[in-house]
Amino acid sequence: MGLFKKKEKPEKQAVCDVRANNLFGKMLLDGENIEISIDGKCEAENLVFSVAVLSLTNKRCFYYKQDGNQTATESVLFDKIISVEQISGFEKKMGNYIGIKLQTIDGKARVIRCLNNSENQNKINTIIFELQSRS
Repeated sequence: MGLFKKKEKPEKQAVCDVRANNLFGKMLLDGENIEISIDGKCEAENLVFSVAVLSLTNKRCFYYKQDGNQTATESVLFDKIISVEQISGFEKKMGNYIGIKLQTIDGKARVIRCLNNSENQNKINTIIFELQSRS
């Protein structure tokens, strides 16, 4: 019998889920929650500091990118996405990567690239499936 009660540890969340909640949590509408998210680098290969986060909710898609000192946060409705494709390649600083390229009606491409491993591959396949079924 101890004097102190043992505290229950909260469930651990993946780093990309925590980052997505921090970035997009205030933008969520009532009844909207982040279903899946992935983080990595955006399309800028020459910049050392390049970050991108892509998250899907039940109503829309969120995209955040940071290239050097420029940042942008966007909310993209599913019906504005005209194509979704899986990309892969090799970058000197990153190694083998896989990713997603979203093309929207306005002609802009949103790119996210991450390390090529089974966890990221499963997330990318799920995101592509969800985006194609909803757009």
